[in-house]
Order: sequence, then C-alpha cells, then structure tokens
Amino acid sequence: MLLPMAASCEKWLEATSSSQIADDKLFSTRNGFHEALIGVYLKMGQPATYGANYTFLVNDIVCCPYATHNKSFIKGLQQNLFSAVSVEPYIEDMWSGGYSIIANINKTLFELERRRDIVPDELEYNLIKGELLAARAYVHFDLMRMFGLDSWVGENADKVTVPYVTEYSSEPTPQRTYAQTVELLLKDINGALECLKDDPVRGTVRDDFESTINADGFWNDRAKRLNYYAVEALLARVHLWRRDYVSAGQMAADVATNALDKGLVKWIDVSAFQQEVQYDYRDWTFSCEHLFSLEITNLYSNLAVYHFPNMVSDAVLVSETAVGELFRDFSHYGIDADFLHEDVRGPAGLLKYSTSGYQMYKFYSSNGYFEAFRGRMPMIKLPEMYLIQAEAALHAFDYDGALALIDQVRHHRGVSTSIAEVMQFIVPEQSYFGRDQQIASVILREYLTELLAEGQLLYAVKRYYGEYGRPLFSMNVNVVNFSAKIGTSAISIMYPYPVAETTYGRIQEQ
Repeated sequence: MLLPMAASCEKWLEATSSSQIADDKLFSTRNGFHEALIGVYLKMGQPATYGANYTFLVNDIVCCPYATHNKSFIKGLQQNLFSAVSVEPYIEDMWSGGYSIIANINKTLFELERRRDIVPDELEYNLIKGELLAARAYVHFDLMRMFGLDSWVGENADKVTVPYVTEYSSEPTPQRTYAQTVELLLKDINGALECLKDDPVRGTVRDDFESTINADGFWNDRAKRLNYYAVEALLARVHLWRRDYVSAGQMAADVATNALDKGLVKWIDVSAFQQEVQYDYRDWTFSCEHLFSLEITNLYSNLAVYHFPNMVSDAVLVSETAVGELFRDFSHYGIDADFLHEDVRGPAGLLKYSTSGYQMYKFYSSNGYFEAFRGRMPMIKLPEMYLIQAEAALHAFDYDGALALIDQVRHHRGVSTSIAEVMQFIVPEQSYFGRDQQIASVILREYLTELLAEGQLLYAVKRYYGEYGRPLFSMNVNVVNFSAKIGTSAISIMYPYPVAETTYGRIQEQ
C-alpha cells in the first residue's frame, strides 16, 4: 500500500527544499497529508541524516572503536578534525539535512491547520499532528546535541544554541538560550503526547477505527512511526540530557512496562537467533525491540560503501582489541571464555571476523533477505529504556538497583553471569574510580555494546565526558576513540556550525 505513496513522496521531496513549498495539490486531499507525513520519514532516512551521517557514518566513527583508517575522510572523523576539507561537507550536510526535514514538517503542520476541513476526523488530525510535532522535537534534539554543548544546565543555561524552528517561513529564526530552547522542545513533546493520547498502541481504539480512518491500513505498524510510547521514550532521553534523572527513570520505566504489556515490542528470542544459520533470516537489528524505527530502502547500500567495500582493506572495521574488550574481556580476566559465544551482540551475532578486525553486520541485507527485517534503522529501542533507568538508579545511589537493570538487558542478550560478578575484572575497586563511577563505566560500556552503529552512542559518550570529565574505562585500552582529547579533562565533541551560518551571524558558544 505504501509503495505508490513512497514514490509520490520521493518526487515531492526531490523538488522541495527549505526555501520552497510543496504543490498545493498535495494538501488538497486526506491522502495528501498521509503522503506528506510518510515523506517526512523518508526524508529522515536520507544519507545526510539518519540514513548514514547521523547514525553509522559520522556520529559513530567519531567516538566508536573502529580500527585506524587511512582514507582522509574517515581518518579526519577519527581525529575529530571537523573543519578538514574532507570532513566539512559532511558536517554541513548534517546541518542542512536536519533543517530541511524540519522545514517539511513545519510546512505540513501549517497546511494541516490551514486546511482543517481536509482532515475532519479529530482522531486522525491528532495522530498526524502528534507524529509531526514529535518528529520536529526528535530532529531538533539531535541537532542540539550534535552542534551544542554537552550540558544545558548551570552556567550553560543562558548560552545560545541552535535555532528551534517552529514556523514555515523564509525569515531566519533567531537563536535562543538553552533554557528557552529546551522549553520549546518540551512544548513539542508534550503537545505530541497530548495529540497521541488516543494512539491505537495504548489499547483504546474506538469501535469504528478500522472501518473509517484505518480502512486503508495507514495507521498500522505503529512501531515504525512515532507512536505514543516512542514519544515518551524521547522525553526520557531529554530528561536524561537535562540531568533530571528522577523524571528520566520514571518515564523510561513507564515506556518499558507499557510497551511490553501492550505488545508494541518484545525481547528478541536469543535461542532462536543463535540457532538460525541462514543470515537471510536473522533479525540483525532486533527489530521486535524497536519502539520507533525508519524503513530505509537504500540502507545497506549506503553502509556497504564503508563497511563492505570491494577491498576489505578499505573497510571500516571494529578493531580486534575493541571486540576483545567489549565481548571477550571476561575470558581475559579469568572467567570462562564461553562468554564469547553467549552475548548475541558479539561476534556470534552482529560482528563478523575479517583479517583486520570485525565487520558490522547489524544492517546486513541481500536480495533474499527477509523483507520484514530489511532496511530497518533503530531510532529508539527497548533496552535503552533499561539503561536510562539504571542511570537514574545510580544517581539515586541505588547501586544494586542499577546493576539489576543492567542484568535485565544482558539476560536478554544471552549472558548468564551477573554484572556484579564480573565488575571486579572490568573496573577493579582498587582503581581510582569511586563506586558510582565504576557503575557508570559499566552502563556506558553497555551503551557501547548495544547501540553500535545507531548514532545514539555519540550522545551517551558526550554526556558522560561532560559529567565526569574523563574516560570511564580502566580496561586495557580506551575503546572510545578520543585520540584528540588526551588528558584528564575531555574536550566536548561539538560539530562546528557551517561557515554560511557563522558568516550570517550565528553564534556557536563554547
């Protein structure tokens, strides 16, 4: 059903930029608003943003444990040389790509209000508006984290950040302070939650839903879109970034409980995954755990250029040392080497060995790959909600509670030994870490293992460095690549504004 719609949206998006408006014909029918909404998700999946740069390419390479690479672009990212000639165009595309998505969202919201009679059903109107507001918040939040500081509170609250654009206009949007911008961000998220309060995922579907607004099936597959629980999960992320750990933990717990109870998500069947010998039938991204994901037609081809090139020597590979630290470290420190085979995120699952390192198989695809798993980019996943709760517990000095939440994630990855049993080998109590930093180190390590190639790890690393001011690993090597940040205090990763923006007068405060 969505194929003709997707083709139509792609044509519209090809002819649309932040300074152009779509043909009025698009918004003359109810289906036109459906196309525009799907068009937003298609645009989010383009390489400039979540189809490459915001996920496995730029965001991941600047902070993840990939082997040293000779290609100037990759090497520049690994060394955080964001103004280098080979890197700068990618950073500029990330800025313009994000604001182009936002422009399309604002245009659709404007038309939705102006042509209220085209979508007369109150529920459908609210569902469309709710997803659009959530998407606007989602993209702005990532722009703030990529092009902004690692903390928005305290002395940084009155500094200015990226423009938060809420109007479809040719007039430039002024910059606001972090405090003011966060208010706009929360307004969009809370507005989305209000609009989505009757989202079918919550189990309160009205009697005529299937025969009226969902007669064509447009509102199916809610886990692939910004549904109510995905928006709550986004709010948990925002609270975490604001250092409001109590609210973050409560919201993440609500998401995990309700999304599981309502059947929106379920944990991967570890045994079935391990026993499936055909790669074409392995759910490499654990799609059943996605609270929100994008379906990107060219995802594998976007990735293959870097991770599966014709010559293995040109591949971006997870280093042998890093894989040992993340998945095999227990055998290094005296625990049974079978751990290598237990964790389905490790070499037995997401990483495939090559002569120089490991190729990342998370977005594997082929002509025969199972269609339901194909092209799935996780945007928010169930296990992240447990790690957020673990952070909240840590900051409440509930160390046992934090470790128990980590163990829940590890259990659903096939790991049988508790994290408490192995912590002494990862972060010895005799080290310079306090108990809180030991557990924080383990949580960050789980983020690394869980979110590899999804783009979110950059934000976790940036937030941790901002809070603790130094690496949180006492393993053999620092598996997070901060070669440009040697010393006890870390320089925060912050992509520079494009030259055109600073020339125009935008301020990027340090």
